[in-house]
Amino acid sequence: MKQCPPAIPSIKYSTIRDTGLSFSCTFCFTEGREAIQLATILSHLAVNDVLGTPLPDADGGLDVRRTRDGYEKKVGRHGCHGTWTATTASEAVDWLLPGAVYAVKFAGHGYGGTIEFHKG
Repeated sequence: MKQCPPAIPSIKYSTIRDTGLSFSCTFCFTEGREAIQLATILSHLAVNDVLGTPLPDADGGLDVRRTRDGYEKKVGRHGCHGTWTATTASEAVDWLLPGAVYAVKFAGHGYGGTIEFHKG
């Protein structure tokens, strides 16, 4: 069982919260490096870990989850969630990128992306 979230190159966690079953971490993106950061994070996710960015101009988020077979994506919202659909790593970066770019412009300092690292 994981005892702490893994270190990921080019990512500095702003907050780390132990939720019991997972570590919920926030971080900020670097302007102009969003796609590289997304690809790096995706390559470090374990099965069931979830990377999320804001849904531009809406209340919700863009999520990508690591699976045994690759990745799945969905639009997430408070209390209501979309359906997970299979995607490739490249498609996952393209899916998350608008939210990462939006976060650079509008998120508070230290925020923008979230990662849920499952302990199991």
